[in-house]
Amino acid sequence: MQRHSFTAINSTFVVDAAYVFVKELGQGAYGCVVAAKHRQTGEGCAIKKITNINTKANGNLLVNADCELKICDFGLARGYQPGPGGGTSSAKGNQGGFMTEYVATRWYRAPEIMLSFANYTTAIDVWSVGCILAELLGGRPIFKGREPYSYVDQLNQILHYLGTPSEDTLRRVGSPRAQDYIRSLPIKPRIPFSSLYPHANALALDLLSRMLTFDPAKRISCEEALEHAYFAVWHEPADEPVCSEPFDFTFEEEDSIEGMKRLIVEKVNGFRAQVRSQARASGQIRRQENLPIPSREDIISSPVTEHAPSDGATSSFTAPSSNARPTSPMLDDPSEELERELAGTHIGNK
Repeated sequence: MQRHSFTAINSTFVVDAAYVFVKELGQGAYGCVVAAKHRQTGEGCAIKKITNINTKANGNLLVNADCELKICDFGLARGYQPGPGGGTSSAKGNQGGFMTEYVATRWYRAPEIMLSFANYTTAIDVWSVGCILAELLGGRPIFKGREPYSYVDQLNQILHYLGTPSEDTLRRVGSPRAQDYIRSLPIKPRIPFSSLYPHANALALDLLSRMLTFDPAKRISCEEALEHAYFAVWHEPADEPVCSEPFDFTFEEEDSIEGMKRLIVEKVNGFRAQVRSQARASGQIRRQENLPIPSREDIISSPVTEHAPSDGATSSFTAPSSNARPTSPMLDDPSEELERELAGTHIGNK
């Protein structure tokens, strides 16, 4: 197959010689697209060149050729309604609705999440953006927890740079073990960001200090950050629309097993109807034989063979009929106990 190349949108395309470049169509966060046509048939097509399939600061930020920025990947997004005391309200109106602790990439995770504050607010997002700003100023993550106790080290690094929090802030830490740990450390003063980033803009450093404030109640809000002098050149309130109405997260209020089953069935049926309607429209519907669904007892009692390791050794086991959860091992190292609390999830033996 003969190929030829052409340059468009600062990228080199290597394509079949039968296709000729027509025009540039555009570019985005992941690549660029051009229009081409077949030399003989005149048939048109779009040719895409993928330039980056994993953008993050480490990012979930998408930007196009017009510098329009959009946030993607809302897998851990939560509905938020401020409660009477400044906390959170669930969709049912109960203040302090369920808020998971295992959120945000560790290096960008706000201290109130790790330390189990009574509730958390949109201030956790301000903290994450502050971590990204620090990374832009310094060229590397500011709070980079390291193994073997990455969450404890994460907390240590936050305390090292921001200093020891006040006793009033400490009293709001929900984990007694974390409180005792912080109090056991030597009193540390805050390190000025100007010493960490001596060549950074003074306004950027002021904004950074307001975003990376240990106490979420004293942290700058999103609205206040947009009004900060550092953004004066780019801030345009008329072009910063806000959501006109809250998103509906009432489906998250369902916590019964039967309710979960009902939602799953509704989702499957809705998806199935959508796929079948699309297939009928394209004339591609096919008959599918229904296969018997094994019972739970059949699944539990069926033998399971583990994947053979590279040295050729094999092993097999039969799943136990008991549903009892295995007992967690006792941890002798208090650092590991603290690590488990800060992680907000179960951590087995290392």
